[in-house]
Amino acid sequence: MGSKASLFPPLTGWKDPAWGNHYWRWWDMALLLIFGGIPWQGYFQRVLSARNENAATWLSILGGAVCLLVAIPSVLIGIVGYSANWTGLGVQAPENPSMILPYVLRYMTPSVVAGLGLGAVGAAVMSSVASSMLSSASMAAWNVYRPLLRPQGSEQELQRVVKWSVPLIGIAATLTALNVQSVYALWYLCADFVYCILFPQLATALYFKRANRYGAIAGLIVSFLLRIGGGEPMLGISPVIPYPMIEDGMVLFPFRLLATVSGFLAIIITSLLTQRACPPRPLEYKYESNRGNEL
Repeated sequence: MGSKASLFPPLTGWKDPAWGNHYWRWWDMALLLIFGGIPWQGYFQRVLSARNENAATWLSILGGAVCLLVAIPSVLIGIVGYSANWTGLGVQAPENPSMILPYVLRYMTPSVVAGLGLGAVGAAVMSSVASSMLSSASMAAWNVYRPLLRPQGSEQELQRVVKWSVPLIGIAATLTALNVQSVYALWYLCADFVYCILFPQLATALYFKRANRYGAIAGLIVSFLLRIGGGEPMLGISPVIPYPMIEDGMVLFPFRLLATVSGFLAIIITSLLTQRACPPRPLEYKYESNRGNEL
């Protein structure tokens, strides 16, 4: 964003020629980064595994503070790699930003540190891949297969579904990795869809007691159509809905915020209109006395 990469925009930024319609896109992206990082499976797996609500709350708060601290070395490495004189070191500059970390470790640290650093990066990547595949397989079994296909499926059957889902998800992830050139862009796209589609679902499920299945389906459809209607260059999808504020082929209208707010309204209105046909059901918990944990 260049000059528009500021902590806060001017209060009347839409009147400033330097900002113009980019002012509204700035807010659209800012809200995406704030709320698009909440409804993630990995986070809620850890929240639900906490021993009580108080522990889950404080672990979440402390986790956010720790994330800010551990981001400092990454920022410093990026600054060093961006401003380094690679020609003076006798090597060609990194071809893309994702190569800065390996270059800094390889050419600016002792061999021992470089080996440990690259090994740590590889271990972190493999750990993230494994946990993502396992969580996705568990979601496929418990959130898709069991409620939609086999509500009475046994635990052994669900375990087999999880095992078969792992290689299928691995193949899909491999194909995605081969076709996507930027991990950051892929993460950004995931946060985008999470913000527009899943955030209204999560918020209403937790704080709107009258939300029901029909409302969830309506919100999902409305959010998805309004979001995908704005197009997505990464997926090769052109804008379908004629949103205003289009400059250089980029939609500057905050259609992501529109999709999110419309999803909220669709869930609330549809749920209120269908209370008799589909009364809301409270969350169900199972308790194992031999383990003493809520499931």
